[in-house]
Amino acid sequence: MPESSLDPPKDLPPAKSTTSAPYKTTTFKQRSRETEWSKRWGWNLYTTAMGTGAVMVCVHSIPYHFKGQPAIATVFFILDILIFSICTTMTIIRAIKHPLVFRHSFYDQTEAPWLPTFNLTIATILIGMIELGIPKTGPWLIVTLEVLYWIYIFLGACTALILQNTFRLLPRPLHLIGPVECLECFPLMLAGSIGSMLCVEVNKLDSGRALTILLIAIVCQGLGFWMSLIKLSSWMLHHIVLPRAPSKTLPSYMIAAGAPGFTAFALVNIGNASVEIFPATGFLKGQGIDPMLAAQVFAVIGNWFGLLCVGMYVWIVMIFLGWGLLRIVDMIRHGYLGKYELSLWAFSFPLSGAIACWGQWAEFFPSKAFGILNIIGTVFVFLMWLFNSIGTLTLLYNGILPGVPKEFVPSELNTAYDLTEDLTGLDLDEIRNQGPDVERGEGDITFNSRLSTAVNSLNGEAGVTRMRGRG
Repeated sequence: MPESSLDPPKDLPPAKSTTSAPYKTTTFKQRSRETEWSKRWGWNLYTTAMGTGAVMVCVHSIPYHFKGQPAIATVFFILDILIFSICTTMTIIRAIKHPLVFRHSFYDQTEAPWLPTFNLTIATILIGMIELGIPKTGPWLIVTLEVLYWIYIFLGACTALILQNTFRLLPRPLHLIGPVECLECFPLMLAGSIGSMLCVEVNKLDSGRALTILLIAIVCQGLGFWMSLIKLSSWMLHHIVLPRAPSKTLPSYMIAAGAPGFTAFALVNIGNASVEIFPATGFLKGQGIDPMLAAQVFAVIGNWFGLLCVGMYVWIVMIFLGWGLLRIVDMIRHGYLGKYELSLWAFSFPLSGAIACWGQWAEFFPSKAFGILNIIGTVFVFLMWLFNSIGTLTLLYNGILPGVPKEFVPSELNTAYDLTEDLTGLDLDEIRNQGPDVERGEGDITFNSRLSTAVNSLNGEAGVTRMRGRG
C-alpha cells in the first residue's frame, strides 16, 4: 500500500527537543548572577553540615587510637562549623529579604519536615566541643557548654512547637509519610546523647549539677525514642497498606536508624556516667539503696537495652541500605545532573550514633567484633560524605537549590484547612483496595484527591509535582 503524503519520511532522524536544562545552556557566572540564592536556600541544606559532623563523631569514636585521629576529627569539626555558619547566614538573609517565602517554608510539605536539621547541626557542634574542646581548655568551657545545653533543649522544644502549629496543621498524604516525620523529635532525643557525655565533665566541677543533667538526659532520650517509635509505626502502616515507595525517596528512610542508634549510644554513656556520679551524690541512698549498686544496675541495663536497640538498627540498615546503594549506582551511571537528592545525606548522621556506640563497646567488651564494625561504619560514613559533598556541590554549581520560592498566603492556609474538615470520617479501606497508582497520587481516588487538594493549595503546582515524585 503506498505511503500517504501526510506520513513523515522514515529516513529522517527523530526531532530533538529545542529546550534544555538551564545549567546546560548557561555559564557558571550567569547562573551565579541569575540564581535566587537566598530565596531558594532551604532547610534541607543543613543536612550537609549535619553529615559533616557525623564524620567527626565517627572518627573520634574509633577505639584503636592512631596519631592523626584528633587532627582528622578536628578538621571535620571546623568544616561543620563553617558550613553551619554559611547555611545560617543564608537563612537569615532569606528571612530578611523574602519574609513571606521564609514563612511558607514552615508550611511546605517537602521543606518544613527538614527544619529540625538546624537543631541537629547544633547538636553535632556541641558534641565536638565536648569531645575535642574540653580536653584542650579549662573549666570555663564546661560551664559554657552547660549553659548551651539548656539553651539547646529550649530550642528543640520551640522547633517541635513551631512545626506542630504550622506544618502539622494539615494532614499528609499516606504516600508522603516516612521516617522524616521523626526529625521533629530528634533534637530533644539528641539532648539525651549530649547530656550523657556532658554530665561526666560537669561532675568534675559539681556532682549535683551533673546528676541533674544525667537525669534530664534520660528523660529527653526516652521522649525522642518512644515518640519516634510511634511515628515509625505510621510509616510501617504505609508499607503494609501501599506498595514500596519510589526509589528516589528510599534514601531518606535511613533516618529511621537514628532513633535506635543514638538511644543505644546515650544509654551506654549514661550507664558509664552513673558509676561516677551516683556514689558522689548518694543517689537513692535515702531509700536504703547503695548508690554504687544503683549505678551498676544502670550500667547493665544501659548496655543490655543498647544491644536491643542495635538489633532494630541493624534491621533498618539491612533493609534499606541495598535499595539506597542501588539508587547511588544509578546516579553514578547517569551522572549527578538532575539525579542527586539531598536525602542521601541520611546515609551519614543517622548511622553515626550506633557506630559511636560500637566504638565504646569495643573498649568494654572482650570482643573485637564491635571494633571492626566501628571501623567499617566510619569508612562507610566518610565515603558517603565524600559522595554527598560532590553531589551537593554539583547542585549548587548548576544553580539547583531545594528551597521552595512560593510566598505564604494566609487565605490559602484557611482554604486548605477548611478542605480537610471532612477527612476525619474516612478510613484506609478506600486506599487499601486500590492499585499502586495511589502512592504516586494518580487515579480517580476520592480520598487521595481530596487530601492532595487540601495540601497542594499551600504548595501550588510545584508542590503537586514534588508530591507525585516527578520533580
